Amino acid sequence: MSNPRISLVNPPTMAAPINNSYSNGMKVAAGNLLFVAGQVALDREGRMVGVGDPAAQMEQVLKNIQAVCEASGAALQDVVKLTVYVTDMRLLAAMGPVRKRFFGEHRPASLALQVAGLFAPEMVVEVEAVVAVP
Repeated sequence: MSNPRISLVNPPTMAAPINNSYSNGMKVAAGNLLFVAGQVALDREGRMVGVGDPAAQMEQVLKNIQAVCEASGAALQDVVKLTVYVTDMRLLAAMGPVRKRFFGEHRPASLALQVAGLFAPEMVVEVEAVVAVP
């Protein structure tokens, strides 16, 4: 699904996005925006998913973001910005393939930050999103 209100901004005067996994910018035509709060690896019942497994945690996080998108009439392909908080940057290597599976060729503008900790000590990733609702 493609959102006609969203266009990638990757000027040829800049370095290409690293690993072709994001865009330098995403232009959004006027309309509804959805701001998704930071999501962690909690399932529907509030149980922690993937203790000790960063890929499993990222999968649950993205499922949670997908659920918020769908509840608002949007899809992951409408996400224009992701902010990823990790407790160790080295964990991004395990999380990248999960992100690719969820987003495919869609590459939202992104920022990854290493933080000292999250809500619970076993949590290693939290992601917030901005979505252009069609």
